[in-house]
Amino acid sequence: MPKASNIVRFKVKQDHQGEFENFIGNRDRYEGEFLSTVVKTSEDTYCAFGIWDDEEAMVAARPEMITFLDTIRHLLSEISPELGVTDPVSGEVLFLDGIDWRSGTLHEYVTELPDVDYNEPPEWDD
Repeated sequence: MPKASNIVRFKVKQDHQGEFENFIGNRDRYEGEFLSTVVKTSEDTYCAFGIWDDEEAMVAARPEMITFLDTIRHLLSEISPELGVTDPVSGEVLFLDGIDWRSGTLHEYVTELPDVDYNEPPEWDD
C-alpha cells in the first residue's frame, strides 16, 4: 500500500508564535504517522506535513487531529472565510528520497543518534 501525506498551512496570531510552536512541537505522533514535520514559512505562517503508513491510517487519525486543532485554534488567525484557520490538503506519496521504507519508522532505522545539534551548522576542519 502506498504511503499518504497530509499538509496543513496555519497562520498564527501575532505574539502567539512561541505558544503555537510549543504546542505543536510537543504533540505526540498519531497511530500510523510515519513522519511529522513543521516548517516556519514566515513570521506568522507555518506548514505542517505528515507522512502516513497509508491513507487508511491518515483517515483514521483525523478525529484526533481535529481534537488537537481544537486545543490550538485560539492561537490561529483566519486564513480566509472559505478556509477558516487551516489550509489542509492530502494525497498519495509518489516520491520520497532519503528514507529507508523497510524500517517502517525513522527511529527504528536509526540505531544510534549522533551527538549533533541539528539547529546549528556543522563545524568543518580546514
